[in-house]
Amino acid sequence: MNNAEKQEWEYLLRKYISGSINKNELDRLLQLTEENGDEGFNDTMLSLWNEAGSAENNQGSAAMRKFDSIMKEADIYIGKKNEQQRGRSRRTWYIAATISGIILAASLFFYYTTKEKTPYSDITAKNEAPLDFSPGRSGAVLKLSGGEEILLDSAGNGLLAVQGETKITGTDGQVQYRSTNADAETLYNTISTPRGRQYRLVLSDGTKVWLNAASSIYYPAAFAGKERRVSITGEVYFEVAASFIPHSNTRKPFIVQIESAGGKKGEVEVLGTHFNINAYDNEPEISATLTEGSIKLTDHRQRWKKLQPGQQAKLSKYDGDIQVEDNVDTDAILAWKNGFFSFNNTDMATLLRQIERWYDIDIEYSGVLPDRKFGGKISRENNVSEILKIMEESKMRFRLENKKIIILP
Repeated sequence: MNNAEKQEWEYLLRKYISGSINKNELDRLLQLTEENGDEGFNDTMLSLWNEAGSAENNQGSAAMRKFDSIMKEADIYIGKKNEQQRGRSRRTWYIAATISGIILAASLFFYYTTKEKTPYSDITAKNEAPLDFSPGRSGAVLKLSGGEEILLDSAGNGLLAVQGETKITGTDGQVQYRSTNADAETLYNTISTPRGRQYRLVLSDGTKVWLNAASSIYYPAAFAGKERRVSITGEVYFEVAASFIPHSNTRKPFIVQIESAGGKKGEVEVLGTHFNINAYDNEPEISATLTEGSIKLTDHRQRWKKLQPGQQAKLSKYDGDIQVEDNVDTDAILAWKNGFFSFNNTDMATLLRQIERWYDIDIEYSGVLPDRKFGGKISRENNVSEILKIMEESKMRFRLENKKIIILP
């Protein structure tokens, strides 16, 4: 039994013990046990069952009733198998009894080891999910103007590259640009984060940039001229540094061009501020959220809205309208940057998209998703099972196929 099968077996076993398993899941549990059973181990389980059968306690009686029930269900399963494979009645009965013994022994084990726990601990044990993936981490790919690519996941500290008269250095998971001549030839770089990665960088003007998973930024190694312009996809947070046109008191505007698979979708103009842009292709709208300063969001038809701190502008991908919302929960919006998931009446589709991007997995479901909302805050350093527990509390069910989570109807 490989690790994935073992996790699935344990998950189905827990569902049987808690009484929440359905017929298809029971068939799968029986199948896994039959295909991977070790008779020496199974004999041990059967002896435990015999001991449990003589126990003078209610749990033993309940377990015996559960044994009778599972035997009937196992007989149904074994009968189906025998239609395909004749002459194995003795062997299949043994497997059926073995399955029951394993489930019974596990039932008693979990009863005796958890009966003194608090109700909260009991709930946690029942909902522990084997569908587990490690969280994302710092990492990205830097593409230089000449096409050379540097994997930043494994890049050490120190000088990474030179672009014209700009030095690119890496320090503790962050890339920093230092230019000695802003009038030199403009060379463009790109930093991209795949799913399961995020990254930070400091542009040549001192602007700090955070990239969420599955995002990118295209920018000059050194800013020249009377404006600073970059292009982004995905989700990016900026802390824009003040910069002035030489020999004047005029600030250089900072312009973020929002890109997608279909081309330019809009832009944000800045004079020195902190803000977040969410422009993933699979989100229904582009959002710009301001925490400090002032920005102007303009769509591709040059219609615009100006924002004040605490406001969020949403640009619809369907009709192009820009709607502004006041007093948004900026802590929840910026939670990804600070190492958290923060769900504030979040719908299921949005939650699933966040899981896919951060844990680099695919999530598949058939039919219409339930109309459920989620709340709470959890560290992005947790494995995906901790997020799935939240969903299990809403009676969601899953199964694992390679790097895909299937949500069951």
